[in-house]
Amino acid sequence: SNDYSAWAAGTVLAVDHSVAEDAAALVPGREWGGAAGCVPYQVGLDAGGKVLAHRDEHWLVRDLALQPEGPRVDAGGTRCLTRLVRRQSAGGDGWEAVDHHTRKRRACAAPDSEEDDE
Repeated sequence: SNDYSAWAAGTVLAVDHSVAEDAAALVPGREWGGAAGCVPYQVGLDAGGKVLAHRDEHWLVRDLALQPEGPRVDAGGTRCLTRLVRRQSAGGDGWEAVDHHTRKRRACAAPDSEEDDE
């Protein structure tokens, strides 16, 4: 099942969120101070529940305006986690390149156009 690999809408609830108390309850006797007990983001999902993002990376947390909800896996079973993607623009009248790291978009040629061969 690919349930674990879906883009889901949510809101960042905390930045540099401490998990030290919960971690100490699960693994007593280990020191959870400093970076060992902190994650970049705690996210509240719109559908309910909370998740933790263990790294500040574009393949874990994305701008909802640039990444619709849905599977992070394409029809062939490959995860779609690349930083740069080409997609049809929101109006459907052209194509755009999206950089999920910088959150910038720009117009580009369609994937099957002759401009790709240059």
